[in-house]
Formats: sequence, structure tokens, C-alpha cells
Amino acid sequence: MSAGLWHSGGLVCLIALITAPLDVLSQKTAKTNPLIEIDKRLHETEIRTESAVSELRNVNQEMATLGDQVSQLSDTISKQHSCNCDELTSLIESTQQQCKSRFKELAGQVKEQESEVEDRLNQMLETQLQVVESRINSSHNEMSAQITSINSMLESSIQELTFQVKTVRGKLEHYIGRVQKQLYAHERKLSSRIDELESELEKQVDQQSDRPDNASALNELTSRLDELFSRLDELSSRVDGLGNSSGPAAETALPRDCSDLPAHSPSGVYRLALGLPGIHSQPAVQAFCDLERDGGGWTVIQRRALIKPLLGFNRGWAEYKTGFGQPHGEFWWGLENMFQMTGPTDRQYELRVNLADSKGNRRHAIYGHFRVDNEANGYRLSIGNYTGDAGDSLMYHNDCMFSTPDKDQDMAKRIHCGRKFRTGWWYRACQSANLNGQHRYNRQTKYRRTTWNKWPGVNYYIPEVEMKIRPIKTTLSETTAR
Repeated sequence: MSAGLWHSGGLVCLIALITAPLDVLSQKTAKTNPLIEIDKRLHETEIRTESAVSELRNVNQEMATLGDQVSQLSDTISKQHSCNCDELTSLIESTQQQCKSRFKELAGQVKEQESEVEDRLNQMLETQLQVVESRINSSHNEMSAQITSINSMLESSIQELTFQVKTVRGKLEHYIGRVQKQLYAHERKLSSRIDELESELEKQVDQQSDRPDNASALNELTSRLDELFSRLDELSSRVDGLGNSSGPAAETALPRDCSDLPAHSPSGVYRLALGLPGIHSQPAVQAFCDLERDGGGWTVIQRRALIKPLLGFNRGWAEYKTGFGQPHGEFWWGLENMFQMTGPTDRQYELRVNLADSKGNRRHAIYGHFRVDNEANGYRLSIGNYTGDAGDSLMYHNDCMFSTPDKDQDMAKRIHCGRKFRTGWWYRACQSANLNGQHRYNRQTKYRRTTWNKWPGVNYYIPEVEMKIRPIKTTLSETTAR
């Protein structure tokens, strides 16, 4: 079979060797066509064909020899395979059994070693944990002892400091109380003296009205009255200096508003520390406290009356911010003071407006909610919950910013209300009430006077006005409880 294959392959090779030169020869002959070249090529082809045939014969002989050798080798292998197959199978089975048994032995040894190692690790961990716990317990005990010692020292120091603070505060309060009593006594004396001088001044003005030198006498009396006012201011400033020299503790001992003053205190000028206790954004200020009328506890924030010399309210923003006038006469307490008092939310304030016309008729208006915002928001007015017999003329100005002749913050589009009425107020567009109007009356100032449109009527002049505030009783009792 193998020899036949090789024989056919040799023939194919021989045909290829014969046909290749013939193809080349035919191609070249087609191009050249000389007879001599063709004879030469044929001769060479015959020689090559003879050598190829001889080589092919040699190859066939060698292939036949190799085929015989392969047949002999196949027979030998098949015999040996039949003899050794059983032995190999038995050997393989015995080897597998030995491997399995050895694997089992090794697995058992590994498990034993793992259990031993695990036991050792557990023992080591338990030992270390015990050591760490003992150290932590000892450190905790030491720290607890130190903390207890520090706490006892702090408690004793706090008790000692508290006692010292109470002692110093008691002394300061006693000293401030004595100074305030002296101030109030002097103020009452000066106030009564001023009243006497005013009445005397009026009498002398009436008596000397027909004399040609009445103007000089009036000027002399007016200068005396101014001198008394300057003495009163000097005395008040001296008392303020004494109060300020007491330090921060004296400021915290001052009342927050007039409702914090002791019971049965007389009405008059008092020093107040505005804002939350212990947090004061400005120094203590003076305020007139009405502690006797309308239930008492009122801080007066504005007063208009026919008190000579009459006080002009045609002023700019700076004066309306800080306040102007005298507490015993006509005055405006100041927008910043109103904000500092009513701004904190722990107390809600009410406003009472007392009105009196030139015939002695009196009315009042009470608003259960009153608050003034800060300067950044234009000292905006927040008001509500009206009761009273004067009619609600102020609600029209709710949520309005404060305007002055030199600062326009009203809601009128074409009118500068502060400039038109020549005073400061919470104008909208423009007014339903104006308690800072002018006292003088003529055709030009008819619409610039102090008015409350609901009583007695629109543009009706009201010569006497008083605005005062106090915390409502519910919030005051809650604050005291806290």
C-alpha cells in the first residue's frame, strides 16, 4: 500500500519535471522560433528525463525497503502491548490506592496541626486581652480620681467666686440705688423749681406786657430758665458718670424697661439698660417712666404739649435716630432706643397713645403689638390689635419705614412726605396720623399740624400727645418665670 502511494507520487513528480521544461520551451519557441535552439532544448530535455527516471527507480526501491521495516516494527509493538497492558493497569491501580491513603494521612496531619495552632493563638489572644484590660482599668481608675479631684476644686472655686460676685453686686446695687434716689430727689426739686419759675415767668410776662422794656425782661427770664435746664443736665450727666464708673455689673443691674422698676417707684427719669440681660449693644440711656397712670410700667417714647419754649420737630434723620428734647418736656426718645427695647423677641410690647384737644377732651388708642425694626430696615413699624376710643388711625402706617425731611423712605410715588410735612414719621402715601406735626397754625401750616384723622377729624389739630410702651403682662410673666 505504501509502496504504491510512493510510486504514484514519483510518477506525478516525473510528469511535472517533463512538462515544465516543455512549457518553457514552447513559450521561448513562440517568441524566437529558430530550429537550432529547438533541437538543443529537446536534447537537454531527454537527458533530464532519463536522469529523473533513474532517480525515481531508486526512490521506489528505498520506499519498498522502508515499508517492510515499518511492518516488522508494527508487529513487534503489538506483541509487546498485548503482553504489558495488564501489568500497567494493575500498577496504576496500586499507585492510585497508595496515593489516596497517603493523601488521607496528610489531611489528618494538617487538621491536627491546624487545631494545635488555633489553640495556641487563642491562648495568646486571651493573655494579651487580659493584660490590656488590666491596664485600661488601672488608667480609668487614675483618671476618675483626677477628675473627681478637679471637679471638687472647680466646685469650691465656683462657690467662692459666686459668693464674691453676689457680694460685689449687692454693694453696687446698693450704691447705685442711693445715687439714683439722690438724682430723683434733685430732679424732683429742680422740676418743681422749674414749674415755679415758669409760672412766675408767665405772671411777669403778663404784668410787663404793657411796658416798653418787656422784651428785655422776657429775655432775662428765658436765660434764667435755660440756666436751670443746663444745671439739670449737668446733674444728670454727673450721675451718669457715677453709674458708668461702676463697670459692667452696674449696667446689668439696671432695669431693662420701666416695668422692671420696683413697685411704688415714683414717675420720673430713670436709666435703662436696653436689650437682653447681659447683652447690651449700647450704653445705658435715660427714659421717662410713667409708673402711676394707666396701670404704670410705661416707657414714654414721645411727648407733645404746649410747654414753652415749644420744641420744633422739623429735624433730620440723625436726630430722629438718637432722639432730642427733654424728658420732662417735649421730646422724641429715638428710633434706635425703640429698636433696642422692642427688637428682642422674648418680650412683646404694647403701645398706648393718649390724645387731648385744645378743649380738654381726651381719647386714647392701644395697640397690643408694637415693634420697631433696625436701621438697616428703615426702622420699619410693626403694629396691630387696636382697642380704645380714639379710632384706629395708626394701622394705615403699619409696615412703613420711617422718613424724615432729609431721608425719603415713604411709599408715595410723586411726593416726599417728610419734606412736605416737615417732620419725621412712618409715612405711607402720606398719612392718616402724624403725631410729630407742628404746633403753629396758619394757612401754610394747616396740613402740617399734629393730627389723628379718626378723632376729632381730618387735619384737626391735637396739641397734646403722649406715646408710651410696655411689655404685655403675659410675656412679662413668662420672661420672669424663665
